[in-house]
Amino acid sequence: CSREVSAGYAKVNLYSGWANGMTGMMWWCANEQIELKYPPYAWCPLERELGVFDVNGDNKPVADAFKDFKENISKIPFEITPAKTDAVCILNGGKDDWAKILGSYVLSKQAGFNLSFAHQSSIPECGMYILPSLYDMPEGTRLEELLNRVKNGATLVMTFGSGLIFSAFEQITGNKLITYALRSGVANTAIGSFKAPAKITLQPTASKVLVYEDDGNPFMTEHTYGKGKVIFCTAPVERQYSETVGEPEQSLTEVYKIIAGYLKLDITRSDKRIGITNHTLANGEKIAVAINYSDQTVTDTLTVNGGSVGKVYLGSVSGNEITIEPYGTAVFEVKWQKT
Repeated sequence: CSREVSAGYAKVNLYSGWANGMTGMMWWCANEQIELKYPPYAWCPLERELGVFDVNGDNKPVADAFKDFKENISKIPFEITPAKTDAVCILNGGKDDWAKILGSYVLSKQAGFNLSFAHQSSIPECGMYILPSLYDMPEGTRLEELLNRVKNGATLVMTFGSGLIFSAFEQITGNKLITYALRSGVANTAIGSFKAPAKITLQPTASKVLVYEDDGNPFMTEHTYGKGKVIFCTAPVERQYSETVGEPEQSLTEVYKIIAGYLKLDITRSDKRIGITNHTLANGEKIAVAINYSDQTVTDTLTVNGGSVGKVYLGSVSGNEITIEPYGTAVFEVKWQKT
């Protein structure tokens, strides 16, 4: 890619890594090696042009991105703390977890909430849990533990891939399974089309249908389970995102926007290109980091639920109006109203 694209990639990942708990970032490589004629550089002609500095030792745009990041962060008068987790994505350690992680992470960012990940053997307490693109279920006792948390008020989201229908399906989802078969086409719904490998014909018995397929079959449902909710979707939207060549369909984000509606988010925005993390500093101050993950300038309006924007430490924020340059970042205080 071009030098400018490389610099944008470095810029957005430096700020995103900082906001999301990474402790460092390494770049391949220090300087261009295209004119080095001796081993090992002469053995392989690949990736020798990717240095931070050119053959003369001068800065390339990516070097300026590192320099600007360091200077901007050094001016912020606090140490960043871990971002608030809105939901936990539960994984089983299988070979396809990469697709679930990539899809759920990007879709949650686009939908406006912050996701963390956990193995099924050690699930932290949270108000929402996501079992993405299911091809199997957590082991029996772990599923029972998870369902007990739902009974006590948590929300469980399940997106279905394929494979065996789990025991107690109707009890958990509020849907009676009528038929299950491989699907030859896509699932067409009011919010878009989805690549669902299985056609699950459902009859709601205790659930509320959130989204229907065009043929009237439930696509996404909500079931009250004790004090909590179980959200069931018949398509593996996370895997579809990860396996899409080119621009993924907006419909995938729409599913996660419905999921986000079950969360009490501190800050919301309209443009999916902006990702927001919330942090509580050691002194109790509330901080938000907003990152523009696109190559275009984005202007949007923030909604601070129960509060307002305070001091701005980085970027352009005026009242609730925010403008972020391509791959740029804004860091600002959030003031909560006393009740």
